[in-house]
Amino acid sequence: MKKLDIVKFAETFYRLESGKPIKLEAWQLEKIIKPIFHNIDDGGNRVINEALIMLPKKNGKTSLMALFSLYLLLADGEESPEVFLLASDKDQARICWRFIKKAVERSPELKKHVKVFKDALEVPGNGGLLQVLASDSDSAHGLNPHGVIVDELWSQRNWDLLEAMTHSPARKQALHLYISYTGFDQSKGVPLWDLYQRGLEGDDPRFFFYSQNENLASWVTEEYLDQQRRRLPENIFRRLHCNEWTSGIDSFLTRQEVDAAVDLDLEQSWKWDGLRRVNIAVDLGLRRDRTAIIGTYQDDGIVKLVHAKTFKAPQGGEVNVSEVEAYLVNLHQAFHSPTFIIDPWQAVS
Repeated sequence: MKKLDIVKFAETFYRLESGKPIKLEAWQLEKIIKPIFHNIDDGGNRVINEALIMLPKKNGKTSLMALFSLYLLLADGEESPEVFLLASDKDQARICWRFIKKAVERSPELKKHVKVFKDALEVPGNGGLLQVLASDSDSAHGLNPHGVIVDELWSQRNWDLLEAMTHSPARKQALHLYISYTGFDQSKGVPLWDLYQRGLEGDDPRFFFYSQNENLASWVTEEYLDQQRRRLPENIFRRLHCNEWTSGIDSFLTRQEVDAAVDLDLEQSWKWDGLRRVNIAVDLGLRRDRTAIIGTYQDDGIVKLVHAKTFKAPQGGEVNVSEVEAYLVNLHQAFHSPTFIIDPWQAVS
């Protein structure tokens, strides 16, 4: 396929789920696509080589991700382009892969140029390759990316995977695109927060930053937003549908309520007497969160803590579930058959 303008490529090759050609909305064209892809230097190459795009949920982020990926793979004029979609874990990687695969399958024009394999796209005409990579950064070293696209950047907790995909000097107009809504963690060293701060500073002429709090997409109706506002906690609604930075702690208690409940001088002054029944609560976190095990019992209306244990995943790995299971067996014996309460959300094994 010859080099094409991205707008022409979208209108000619990209199909929606209905099978109809995509019609990019004015805000997508003027606020995002043209500033990135139509900003060309005297040598005919893109000025922008890195971009952070932050939009509320359901404003077409995933469709843009697929469009950018396929354009960089097929019609950007690069020989043997390598394009990588980065996901925080294997589940998200599968979601990204299915979306890209379906985008090819529903376009008769794309199917003429692309070979679809189990976990990759190949383009015989230009030697192009597209793959989805999960958070195991070791697999990303040594690659020569022309395009790197990170969907839901908020879920990347560190720079390990992103640092492995840095620009190659062999690529004249390599492009890194980060697409997300806001996250919870406003800490230095968290990729989304670091890039957001860089965007606010605005002193990098090759870095494009666009963050929008309003729902500009024509398909996001007030009825839908009202429904989401009624169903979601306020902080979750503001984060997802207003693209506002919020703290995850607000989903249950306010920060002031948590601070008021903390007594740094308090010491544990009781021990289990072997008579009262102990409750063991288990919250299993496999990768980005700790597994927490808490034991309590009730005495005259007071809930007393008798045991606490956490398991943290090694970098790039998962919590050892067998180790957690063995620990629970020991607690079962030590506390004389306590009641176990296990959150089924991430339960495995």
